[in-house]
Amino acid sequence: MNTQTHIMKTLVLATSFVLSLALTSPAQSDALNSFTKKSGLWHDPSNWGTGSIPSSEAGRIIISQGVVSVEEPVLEDINVAIYRAGEGDCTLAINSDFQVINLGIAPWAASTGRIEQMGGTVTARLLMIAHNRPDMEAGEGEYSLEAGKLEAHNLHLGTTGRGVLSLKGTGPVASVGNESMIGPKSTLRFYGTKAGFPTLDLGLFNIQPGATLEIDCDATVKPGKHQIILAGEPLAGLFQLQITGSGAGRAKVLEKESGVVLEVK
Repeated sequence: MNTQTHIMKTLVLATSFVLSLALTSPAQSDALNSFTKKSGLWHDPSNWGTGSIPSSEAGRIIISQGVVSVEEPVLEDINVAIYRAGEGDCTLAINSDFQVINLGIAPWAASTGRIEQMGGTVTARLLMIAHNRPDMEAGEGEYSLEAGKLEAHNLHLGTTGRGVLSLKGTGPVASVGNESMIGPKSTLRFYGTKAGFPTLDLGLFNIQPGATLEIDCDATVKPGKHQIILAGEPLAGLFQLQITGSGAGRAKVLEKESGVVLEVK
């Protein structure tokens, strides 16, 4: 495949994915704005193809290279796709409030797309992680929540590519509501420390065979029952369960508890 053909194919696939994000709630514009630098700030106009910071006037936003850092609030009616075609990776680093319509990580083939949230509140109607079109060979997508809160009305995770949702910190840090698809190539990963475990509040859901629940239990985790996932029914039996970490020998999942509860001796 020559360079021009590869570029055109990349643009077509990326555009298709971004437009698919908008099906649940169209933004004010179908125009595209793409991040053009290898790294830089979201709020620097020179980093964007249109020469302006993304806004609802250009409702489809594509990030397909480098590291994009969000250091100031983003509150826009836009659809954002972290997209990468070919080998390599791409990262959206969020350190402030980030409120958009839809947010997706759609790596293709041997590539990786990441969102690293270190602060603020991220809000989206639909969060898609490695949930590409069925005819696309998907890569790996990961959302890592280190600090702050994540609120998504719907979550589609790991349906066509390997999708990972990693949660750290304490308290109910992530909430996904109306209807969530936890696919066969998905991993929900929780890290526990002396301060406790993060919690995922899971609304209506469809957990498919093959989905993995990975719990990293540090030796400093305090004894007691720790609610990992909030839900209206027991969920532990629906996952391939992995308990790792220096405190794994003290921990077990209670099968009959609603959601997922980890007991640490």
